[in-house]
Amino acid sequence: GKSLWVLSFSEPKQFQSEVEVVDPLLAFSKKISSLPKDVEGLIVLGALKKETRKALSKITSKPLLFLGGTIQEKNTTQIERIDKDTLFGRSPSFGTGFSEIVVGNFETDALGKRPQQNWAGFLVSFYSKLLNEKEKSGASCVPSSASK
Repeated sequence: GKSLWVLSFSEPKQFQSEVEVVDPLLAFSKKISSLPKDVEGLIVLGALKKETRKALSKITSKPLLFLGGTIQEKNTTQIERIDKDTLFGRSPSFGTGFSEIVVGNFETDALGKRPQQNWAGFLVSFYSKLLNEKEKSGASCVPSSASK
């Protein structure tokens, strides 16, 4: 009975093609102006810098859950509370680990042992693990082939 929006933004980069890149603050401001009033929270995916996440959290009074971050940032093993209504989690880069996030109303998380935080009327459980070199040697992540 609750409504969440999932949005995706990344920092502008230089492109060699005719791709229009809009500043994430401008794009976010434009998008949240069309939010229905019943939206309980916003989940924001993307490679956003810490400064950009802080700026976005000041634009809206809606609770925000940021998943992503820049490659230079340290991976989080648990969700971090940025302020009263803003959470952040950084997953390992492709092939170096995994993350699990559960958003919902539950007594215990999926495995019954992950820390939980209240956010937007939901409980949020986030867990992330880096693989060690031995485990990593058997794992590989490659882009999918267009021919397959």
